[in-house]
Amino acid sequence: MDMKKIGLMGFIILVLCYSFSGGIVYGDEDSLASNGAIKSIKIAVDLDMPPLQYQENNSYKGFNIDILEGIAEFQSIEIIYVPMALEISIKALEKGEVDAILGVNYLANLSENLMFTENILTSSVGLITTSNKVEEREENLELTDMIIALKRQTVEYQYLQNVRRVQYNTTSNQVDAFYLLLEGRADSLMGDKIITQYLLKKHQLEGNYEFINSYIIPIEYSIAVYKDNHNLLYILNSGLRQVKERGIYGEIYDTWFGEEDLLAQKKLQQVMKAFVFFIIITIVVFVISIRWNNELKKEVNKKTKQLREINKDLENQIKETRNKNELINQILESSPRGMVTFSREGRIASCNPRAAEIMGIHQNPVGMNYKEIPLFFKLLKDKIEKVTIDGMQFLSEETEWTRQDGGNHSIRYMIYPLKNYEKVITGMMISFEDNTEEKEIRAALFAREKSRALHDIVAGIAHEIRNPLTSIKTFVELIPEKLNNPNFQRDIISYVPKEVERVNQLIENLIDYAKPKKPNKEQVNVNDLIESCCGLYKPVLEKKGFLLDVQIQKDLKIQADKSQIKQVIINFIINGIEAMEEIENERKSPLVLSISGWKDAKHIYLQVKDEGAGMTEEEINNALNPFYTTKMKGTGLGLTLSKQSIEENGGQLMIESKKNIGTSMIITFQRSE
Repeated sequence: MDMKKIGLMGFIILVLCYSFSGGIVYGDEDSLASNGAIKSIKIAVDLDMPPLQYQENNSYKGFNIDILEGIAEFQSIEIIYVPMALEISIKALEKGEVDAILGVNYLANLSENLMFTENILTSSVGLITTSNKVEEREENLELTDMIIALKRQTVEYQYLQNVRRVQYNTTSNQVDAFYLLLEGRADSLMGDKIITQYLLKKHQLEGNYEFINSYIIPIEYSIAVYKDNHNLLYILNSGLRQVKERGIYGEIYDTWFGEEDLLAQKKLQQVMKAFVFFIIITIVVFVISIRWNNELKKEVNKKTKQLREINKDLENQIKETRNKNELINQILESSPRGMVTFSREGRIASCNPRAAEIMGIHQNPVGMNYKEIPLFFKLLKDKIEKVTIDGMQFLSEETEWTRQDGGNHSIRYMIYPLKNYEKVITGMMISFEDNTEEKEIRAALFAREKSRALHDIVAGIAHEIRNPLTSIKTFVELIPEKLNNPNFQRDIISYVPKEVERVNQLIENLIDYAKPKKPNKEQVNVNDLIESCCGLYKPVLEKKGFLLDVQIQKDLKIQADKSQIKQVIINFIINGIEAMEEIENERKSPLVLSISGWKDAKHIYLQVKDEGAGMTEEEINNALNPFYTTKMKGTGLGLTLSKQSIEENGGQLMIESKKNIGTSMIITFQRSE
C-alpha cells in the first residue's frame, strides 16, 4: 500500500508541476532592447478580476498584483497603478497615457498594436448555469437556446462570435456579467473559471450554480505593452523569469490557489489511510475473532459508498469530455465559415459542411491531399511549410478563385498552425468564407456614395461656372461696337482667357473625380490633391456661409490611389459641412472648415476638421460600424468605406470629436521618400 500511495502522490506532483509550467513561452531576447533604464511605469489595471487583481480597503490585491510587485522589486522600478477597464486601457496604451496593461489575454486583433510578455497565469474558460438546469443542459448541450453573459475583448467573446444564432449580453468586466446572471438577465455565464469560482464562493452560491463545462478554452494572462516598446517588454520578461526561477512564483501561487490543492491532497491521504486501516482491521478480524465481522461489513459498506462516489465523479468527467466534444462539433457544424484541418503532410483531417458548400463539392474530402482540391492547392502551395514548420500565420488574406462550375468567387481566408498541449505543431487549419457578394455590395454602395457627392458638387459649382460665362457673354456682345477700341481689345485679351481657364479647371476637377478608375497606387502630390478637392467644394462652402482654412506643408507625397484618397477627403468635407449645418444657427461667427497637412520623420498627416455638432464617446465608438448613422437620410457607410480605402492604401484613420465643438478626421501615411 505504501508503494501505491507514493506512486499516486508522485503522479499528483507531476500533474501540478506540469500545470504550473505548461504554456510558458519565452520571447526572442535577441530582438529586444536590453540596456534601457526605467525608474517607474504606469500600469493600467482592471480591478474587476478577483482574485487575480482587485481593490480592497483602498489597496490593490490579487495574484497578478503580487507577481507584478515581485517583478518591480527585482528590476528596482516603481509601479504606478492606473485603474481602468480593459477597453479603455487599450486606447490609453495606444495614446501613451499608460506604459502597460496588467492581466490581458492574447487576442489576434490586439497583436497588431500590442506585444505580450510571457504568461503569468494559465486558466480556462468555463460555462455555468443554475443547478436545476445542469442536468437538462448536460443531456442537450445547445448554446442557441440560452442567453449567455460574458465580458467583451476576451477569448470567450471571440469564441462565441463564431457561433451562429447565439444570444449573449456583454459587459466591460466579468463581475458585471456575473451580476447579469444573478439578476436573471442571462441563463448562463461564460468566463474565467478562477474568477467565477471566486465570485460564487464570495456570494455563498456554490450550491446554486454549477459548471456545464469547466474547460472550454485555455486562456493565458500576461502583461501587454505597446508594439514598439521592446525595452519595457524585455524588463518585464526578465523580472518575471527571476520571480519564477527563485521560487517566488510558487509561493505566490500557493498563497492564492494552494489551499484548494492542499485540501484535495489531504482528502486523498485520508482515503489512502482509510484503505490501510481497512486492511488491518480485516486481518485482525479474521485472525482473532469472528466477532468483528459486523464491524468489517460496516467498513466495507463505507468504502463501497466512497468507491461509488469516485465512480460517479469519473462518469461526470466522461460526460464533461463528451459535452466538450459535442460543443466543438456544434461550432464546426453551425459556423458560417468553412473550417478545414490538415495533418502536417497536408491530408485533410476534418471538414465542416460550409467548407464543402463553398467549394461546390459533394463528396467528403477527409483523407484527401490538399493538392487534389484546386482551392486548397491555390491557398497552400507556397504556405504549407511556412505554417507547419515555421509556425507562421496568414490572417485576413484574400484571393480570387474560379470554381469548377465556372463561377468567379472572392475568398477571404486565414491559415494558422494547430498545436497540441505541448505546444508542438501537429497540423494546420484553414478558415475561409466567400465574400463575393459582400464585395459587390460594397462596390455598389461606394458608387452610391460617390453619386451623392457628385450631386452636391454640381449644385455648388453651377453658380461658379455661371459667373465667368456671364463675363464672356458680355465681351462677345460688345465686339461689334468696340472691336477697334484699344482699351476693349486689351480687356478682352486679359479677362476672357482667364475666365475660360477658370471654367476649364472646374470641369477638369469634376471629371477627375467622377471618372471610374481601378485601384492603382502611385506617388501622389498631397498639395495638388487637396487643392483639387478644395476647388470642387469652395463654392459650396461660400454659398452656405462657411469659411475654408487650408494649411498644407509643401512637398507632401504619399504612395496611394489618387482617386480613392480624393474620394475619402471629399467624404470628410461633406460630413464636415453637414455637421456645421446642424448648429450654424446657434453661433454668431462664421463656422470654419480646416484642412491641414504636415509630416514628421516617419509619417505624413492629413486632417479635415470642422466646427460642427461633434460626437459623443459612444457615437465615436460606433461611427465606423456599417449602417450606423445619426443622419436622417444617411446610409451609415461613408466612414466605413473611407476607412477601408485608407487601410487599402496603407494608411490609418483616427477620429477625435467633442459634442457641440467639432470633429477631426486624421489620416496617417508612411512617408514614401
